[in-house]
Amino acid sequence: MSETRYNCPFCVLIGKPPDTKGHLYVNWSKGVYHCFRCGAKGRTAQLRDVPLTLYKHCVDVDRVALTDPRRFVKYTISEIELKYPQVFRFLQRKNAVSYFQQVYLTFASTGYGLVIPLQFDGRISYQVRMFDCPTKYLSSPGFRKCDFPIGLDELVSPVAVLVEGYFDYLPLKGFAVCTFGKSVYRELPQMLRVMGVKSVVVLWDSDSHFDGLSDAVKLYKLGVPNSYAGFMIEGSPSDFKTMDLLRVMCVRVSTGDFFTLGEILEKGGEV
Repeated sequence: MSETRYNCPFCVLIGKPPDTKGHLYVNWSKGVYHCFRCGAKGRTAQLRDVPLTLYKHCVDVDRVALTDPRRFVKYTISEIELKYPQVFRFLQRKNAVSYFQQVYLTFASTGYGLVIPLQFDGRISYQVRMFDCPTKYLSSPGFRKCDFPIGLDELVSPVAVLVEGYFDYLPLKGFAVCTFGKSVYRELPQMLRVMGVKSVVVLWDSDSHFDGLSDAVKLYKLGVPNSYAGFMIEGSPSDFKTMDLLRVMCVRVSTGDFFTLGEILEKGGEV
């Protein structure tokens, strides 16, 4: 890995308490180190006989290496089930096994991750779902959510269902747009209009009902006349099959009337 964080062994030499926050950054490719707590710095050759303790969250710094395609290892789903059952169970829980014939993993000293390739409008980036690691998700350096509205170019309806994550988009493919988090960034309304979207359903996870309603109101004020907020009873869309999601209740911002997601999609948002 090009850069890694360690608990600095030099801090105690100047009277500071032992470092437990990983302030020592070591860039192995450049051959230099620097502690942002005590100021120690030098060449990595000087660390040859120094005991280093890996900082448990250093995977955040290693995202450059972890999202490098040259490090990805390809596996079939059957190989994943045998060799990496934790990844297989995750895909099962997300009802996503049927969507993948093969997957890619990437590896770090602090864990390993499932690689999710993201492509939109000729751009490509990667998101990594980490396992056995304090960090849950990593994204390629420079990743901007507004550059990758996954599903926007696949819509088959004038209705767009906004969901938080990539796996939430899979069971509603053709109708869903992944926003990578609870957010309506300023470019999104115009991007939706360009794609002919006339109705939007904000379907955040069950712990974000207020945020979902707030964002649906925001879209309505930004010129989306048929704006709805969906209310997951529990979990996230990826925890359910498509038929279950079609029964989710949604409220229309402009009138306060309730409809199921299935009714909204069937009528093209005009209910």
